[in-house]
Amino acid sequence: MQVERPGRRAICSHSLRKTSITSDLNNGATMQQAKALAGHASICTTERYYEENDHDAEEAAKRIQIR
Repeated sequence: MQVERPGRRAICSHSLRKTSITSDLNNGATMQQAKALAGHASICTTERYYEENDHDAEEAAKRIQIR
């Protein structure tokens, strides 16, 4: 079921799943843990739901130190 929001994209179960998976990963869960929580059979499916952003890239760059 989708609920229409004027001027915005609709909300559906997939958008809630995407939010949950992205939140899990942004808060320290591994992709494997997010996969298990989502109940996916394949990690590829979980990866499709994850929405990376510029902040993610900045955080990753801070954690990687080449010496």
